[in-house]
Amino acid sequence: MNNLAVTYKKQGGRLKEAQELREKFLEVSRHTLGEEHPDTLRSMSNLAVTYGEQGGKLKEVQELEEKVLEVRRSTLGEEHPDTLRCMSSLAVTLHDLERPEGAISLMEEAACLSARVYGGHHSYTKTAEVLVKRWKDVQREFNGEAE
Repeated sequence: MNNLAVTYKKQGGRLKEAQELREKFLEVSRHTLGEEHPDTLRSMSNLAVTYGEQGGKLKEVQELEEKVLEVRRSTLGEEHPDTLRCMSSLAVTLHDLERPEGAISLMEEAACLSARVYGGHHSYTKTAEVLVKRWKDVQREFNGEAE
């Protein structure tokens, strides 16, 4: 089901069908594997991406990403690469939802943990740091503050 959803997505214009398959796959995965199974979490993440690609479903994206991050933190720990990716994805979603404080805070956390796990020169760390700086600059500008 998931592979067919990927095919629909790649064909363009079939996002609705891909979404329906991913929703069904998530339902089956939750029922058969459980809420915390890695395949269920991956299915949630895939559905969040599909919702994001359709636009206008950012609240649903946020809810899925929050759930995935919660489970990743509790099962894998703060410093696991999958947890760090989830943190960054949710931070971007929060930014897209115009919730800059939450986005900045979460991306700062991801940057700090990434620096500890990968080092300061790793691309994950640098990307997170660049986003934090950019978002803070925008907030300062928005608030009429000088640097």
